[in-house]
Amino acid sequence: RTVKETQVRIAADTLLREVSERVSTAEDELQKMAEAELPFLRGEKLQDMDTFIAEADKVAVKVHAALADAQTFVAKKLVEVARFTEGPAKTVKEEIDMLQKRLEEGRERLQQFRSNTADRKRSHILQEVEAKVAAAEAEVQRMTEATESLTNAGGPAGETVSEGLSETVEQANLAERAAQASIVVARKYLLQKTTEMKKLAVSGSGSGTELGKLQTRVNNMQNDITKLRNAIKDAEERIRVKQMLSEVAIRLQSAEADVEKVATAAVPLAEEQASAEAVERMERASTLAGNKLGTTAKLVDVKLKSAQGFLKEELAGMRGRITAAEWKLARVMKFAKEHKERLLASELIAQAMEKVEKAEAEIQKAAEAELPFLKGIEVLAASEASKAITVCETAASNGQRAVSDARTFVVQKLVEAKQFADAPADDCCKELNGLQKKLDVGATKLAELKKDTAERKRKTQMQASGEKIKDVETAVQKLADTMSKFGDDKLKEISAEEARTVCEDIAQTEHKAQAAVTDAKKFLAARLQDAKTSDALRGPLTADLSKLQSRLTACQVELAKLSKQCVEREQRFVAKKLVEDATVSLEQLQADIEVASKSAAPLLTEDRSELCRAVYAKAMVAALQSHATKLGLDADKVWASISKDKNAKQETFDKFLDTLPQLSGNDDVCFTAEQKASVFAVVGGKKGKLNQVDFKMLFRNRFVCIESTPVMDKLDGGKAVTSIEVGEGIEVLELKDDKAGNSCAQCNLLRDGTTEWVVIKEKGGASNFKPCPPFVGRDDSVEAFVNAIHSRCAEAAEIADKKTVEVATHKQGPLADVKAKLLQIRAKLTAEQSKIESLKKRMTAAKSAVLQQRKDELQKIQEEKAKEFAAKAVKEGTVAIEAAEARASQIMERAKLNPDKKPEVSELEGLKSAADDALQGLSEAKAVVARALEAHEVYKGSARNLLLEARVELTKLTGRATAQERKLRTATEAVRTAYLGVVKSATKQAREVLRSSARASGKSVDEMFDLVSKGKPEVTEAMFVKFVESLPGNPLTKQEVSLVFKEFGRHGLRKPGFAKALQEFTKCEKETPITSDFNVGTSAVIRKLEQGELFEVLEGPKEDG
Repeated sequence: RTVKETQVRIAADTLLREVSERVSTAEDELQKMAEAELPFLRGEKLQDMDTFIAEADKVAVKVHAALADAQTFVAKKLVEVARFTEGPAKTVKEEIDMLQKRLEEGRERLQQFRSNTADRKRSHILQEVEAKVAAAEAEVQRMTEATESLTNAGGPAGETVSEGLSETVEQANLAERAAQASIVVARKYLLQKTTEMKKLAVSGSGSGTELGKLQTRVNNMQNDITKLRNAIKDAEERIRVKQMLSEVAIRLQSAEADVEKVATAAVPLAEEQASAEAVERMERASTLAGNKLGTTAKLVDVKLKSAQGFLKEELAGMRGRITAAEWKLARVMKFAKEHKERLLASELIAQAMEKVEKAEAEIQKAAEAELPFLKGIEVLAASEASKAITVCETAASNGQRAVSDARTFVVQKLVEAKQFADAPADDCCKELNGLQKKLDVGATKLAELKKDTAERKRKTQMQASGEKIKDVETAVQKLADTMSKFGDDKLKEISAEEARTVCEDIAQTEHKAQAAVTDAKKFLAARLQDAKTSDALRGPLTADLSKLQSRLTACQVELAKLSKQCVEREQRFVAKKLVEDATVSLEQLQADIEVASKSAAPLLTEDRSELCRAVYAKAMVAALQSHATKLGLDADKVWASISKDKNAKQETFDKFLDTLPQLSGNDDVCFTAEQKASVFAVVGGKKGKLNQVDFKMLFRNRFVCIESTPVMDKLDGGKAVTSIEVGEGIEVLELKDDKAGNSCAQCNLLRDGTTEWVVIKEKGGASNFKPCPPFVGRDDSVEAFVNAIHSRCAEAAEIADKKTVEVATHKQGPLADVKAKLLQIRAKLTAEQSKIESLKKRMTAAKSAVLQQRKDELQKIQEEKAKEFAAKAVKEGTVAIEAAEARASQIMERAKLNPDKKPEVSELEGLKSAADDALQGLSEAKAVVARALEAHEVYKGSARNLLLEARVELTKLTGRATAQERKLRTATEAVRTAYLGVVKSATKQAREVLRSSARASGKSVDEMFDLVSKGKPEVTEAMFVKFVESLPGNPLTKQEVSLVFKEFGRHGLRKPGFAKALQEFTKCEKETPITSDFNVGTSAVIRKLEQGELFEVLEGPKEDG
């Protein structure tokens, strides 16, 4: 019991101590409340009052929280007191009640503090609002003072506004804006603080009344500002009106000053004759003054329409001043106009006199132009007289133009003068009338001069007309003389070139005669038209022109007669030339067709043997030259590959032909035995032998014609015996330049084997031939020659038809008579065209048949080769596969190990090596079959189908080899596994021995290698075995060491292989811990090995437990 009481007493003391601490904490917060009230008691500055009030509110909140926390804690502890015994419980409860009273006193003090703080906040708000309203009243007072000085703004009408008054208005406006802004701020602040006052729990008595008074003061200030603003607007309006009137007054004063200046300047000019410059200056000044005065008057009139009161009176006075100035300016302008008209009259008279003097000068020039005729017209030649008359006419025309211009000018100026005032107009008209009389006298003189000139012109023109007719007669006579060169007696002797020259001369002479006739006709027509325009000269001039016209008509008749004769002679010559040219062309075509027929005859026999031999020979020579060109061989080197002697037997040559497809890469040069004999004969083989000299002729330079070229019988001075056409081939025997510098060649024409000369390339021109390949044979040359003749025959027929159509347009004359001869030649051309067409078709058909025959033969040869190749390939593949299978069977039998007996290392090594060799043999046998299958791809078409069976057999052989490989691998798998196990174990042990020895010796890998190899670059197997056997702790036998050597240095152990045996580096693939000992469970982790980090293996690897 005593212990329990003691425990209760201790618990009660503990509870009282906790409650007392909580109450003390709350009382400490109450003390802070007293500290927060000190600034208000000391009367701190107003600007810091907001901070003090905010701080007091924060303290009140904290005190309230502390009191509430303490009361809650006490209430909880009172519940715990009930568990105590009666004595201690009573004592504790009494103590707690006292503490609760202290908390209640604290809450009362808090309530009083909050009430005081609310009163201080209300007083502070009223003071702030009062300050804002007072500031606004001060701004309104300043506005009132600024507006008082505007009461008497303005002054007498017409005066300008001073700058000081405008500045005063601006200051009043600034004061108004400042006052309005202050009122807005005060009103906004009043509204804000009113809201804050309403939120206070205790707002104190009279606060609403004080705020209402402040609101009334703000409203009164707003009314005062409205009144003052109206006063400012009235002042601004008065200033605006003054400014408007001031601007008008300034303009009016300036205009009045300009008018007065003009009137003052006009006074001295009225007393004396004013100059043009002075009048012009006065007129410009009057115009400027009038414009300025008119602008001012318009402005005043516009303003008067809507003016009222003082503004209207002021503007009316200004309008009177404007009217007076306008009257004064009108007098000055009238005086200036009169002076200007007198000056203009003087200027008009001077201009008219200038025009009249110019007309009189032109009349004088016309009189001077007449002087050459005053000596007598007979002294002047026709050309000189014509020039003189032209000068007279030009002078008379210029004079007439000058007189007309002067008359027109004077009449115009008379009209202008009548518009002047009376005095200036009378004087000006009198002078102009006198000038008109002078012009009438000059016009009379010009009329007489023009009449004399017309008579002289008639006589001169008649003289010139006679000369024109004489020129025509001379031209006609010249044409007649030229025509004598082309007489009927000379048509047979004259050549085409001479006839062309004579015809050109006749054409030029005839053209000149026609031009002379045309010129004379135009000249006479012009003169006749001139005669019709002159009544006085019409009769005599017409009679003279009629005589000249008769002479011109006679010349025209003679010219037409000569022209007709010229056309007839020209047609006779053309007709003769047409017939000759057509005949020559026909004869040349007939000769060429004959040559073509002879050249093609051997190739068109029924057996076509000659054509076949040509095709065989062409194919062989083309392949031979391709082979030589590809390898860069000459004829001697190619011959050396055929025979070592100067002669080759047919059998030797046939063997070479068998290899030619492979050498040239062309399968189209395969031949049968009969074809080989034919080729042997074509290239020069005789009596079963081929001479080296004949063989070398196959390598002569060969060219193909690319431009039709004449064939000459000799180099210089020879004649053309035929032509070689495009596509024909030649075999060059000798290259040589002729005297003209052209590159020529003596050659064999492949179409018929004849030897002639041709121009390979003209000096400075293009080539007529290009070198082979492509190779051109005899059949190609004959075909090209036939095609060319066929084309020429078609062209000749087309030309004959065209000429026949041309002569058909002539109904009579020599060209009409030649039509029948041309038709006869055309019929012969048709016959020849049929011949060459038939020859061309036969040649094409024969060549196509031979080529098809050659194609069939080649296909047959290829099929035979394919069959032979298939049998050979299958046989070789079968032999290879069977041999490999037999060897593999032997190895599989040996690989059956005795499970009760451990095989020796040497036995395992021998079996593995034999198994590898057997596998290699099977791979090589499969390679033989694969090469045979690849070779099948060379054959195309029907030959490929013949190889299908062989391909199937070869595919089966490949399958057999693959199956045998699988069996062999399966049978030797145990041997390989055992062998690899021995090698792996020996390699591991050898590595551990080598690594431990290397670490024990302290030497590097390079030093160890030099020690074993004794300074040599390579370690032999004996050296390696000796070195390993000398190492301490070596468990390996000699055979196992040999296996290790072969593992690291199968082809010789050099320094990299030796280092590989001693060292092993590994790359970390996954993050792994590095431990201090082999047993991971009991050892410490040193660090982690990061992914990608390299490390060296010193021992192992080993498997832990």
